[in-house]
Amino acid sequence: MKKISTLKLAAAMAVLLTVAACSEKQETRTPSVISVGQTEFNVRAEGGTFTVTYSVASPVEGEVPEAICPESWVGSWEYNTQDSTITFKVEPNSGNDRQTTVSVIYGDAQTPAEFTVYQSNPNKIFAEDLEGTAWTAMTCTFDRNETLFHGINPEYPSEFLFDFNLGEYGEYVVITAGEFADRYAMDWNQDINNQDNLISANDVLVFDFSEVVQGVTCYYNVSFANGVLDIHDGQVTPVGSAKVQRILGKYTYDEATGLITVTDEANELYEREVVIQIRKDGEDMLLNVIETWWPDYLAEHIGYNDRFGFNLYNYDGTEIYLPAGELTYRLKKQ
Repeated sequence: MKKISTLKLAAAMAVLLTVAACSEKQETRTPSVISVGQTEFNVRAEGGTFTVTYSVASPVEGEVPEAICPESWVGSWEYNTQDSTITFKVEPNSGNDRQTTVSVIYGDAQTPAEFTVYQSNPNKIFAEDLEGTAWTAMTCTFDRNETLFHGINPEYPSEFLFDFNLGEYGEYVVITAGEFADRYAMDWNQDINNQDNLISANDVLVFDFSEVVQGVTCYYNVSFANGVLDIHDGQVTPVGSAKVQRILGKYTYDEATGLITVTDEANELYEREVVIQIRKDGEDMLLNVIETWWPDYLAEHIGYNDRFGFNLYNYDGTEIYLPAGELTYRLKKQ
């Protein structure tokens, strides 16, 4: 028998090792990589059902992704491997804004895919809820301390009332909404004709636009159209009607804060910036004008606060007041 030389044997072993190495490389696979088609979901307070797509590089036959969320308000996962989708539910939110991050794991994927769910509070209004809508006020609520009632001169209703008997040199008449409401409720309840219909001061702190007084109806309307905010109020009487343009101009809206900023051009004599706070309450919108500008003759009395569009009388009609300050309008969609 011929002996195989050492050189030939070494060569043969090298070939075998090379073949074995190639075989090992062919059997080694690349780890899976999973990704999702959407990384953020902005969900309204009422919640709902949502779907996210996913894709897997270097998939493993029979392997299914798994979504993991640390919060219980996101769940009810359903996986569709044919469509590469994951369906989940978001529960209704009755509290503050909230968010959570969902991790999607898959087989030997070293890094999970992630997406974040942001859910708004029940009071948040989205920009798409405004454009092309019209609203009318049902009520305006006065704050006991933050709404001030400025006395108006009964003989000259365009003037604020100055009382020379107040202070050392006289002062303009100003009381809080709470003081006005307490007096009004007391006078109402002392009237013998009202003994079957007693009221509280809290009743007086709410102006009801649906009430018709001596045939007169008041209104306060708000609309959003083509990027323009229109706020006007007025009265309808048996002999005619009157309308006053309060705010009119282009607006921007910050969904995160609920603040509307308006470049108001309603008055031909001046242009001003007005900031308005809005929020939801059920199907209604609550609106407060929180910052505005007035000419000096008004600003020296009411500052840069909102003013009510209508004068109010005390119970016996001997005193007239203009409310200004914190005014909260409750609006319903028309």
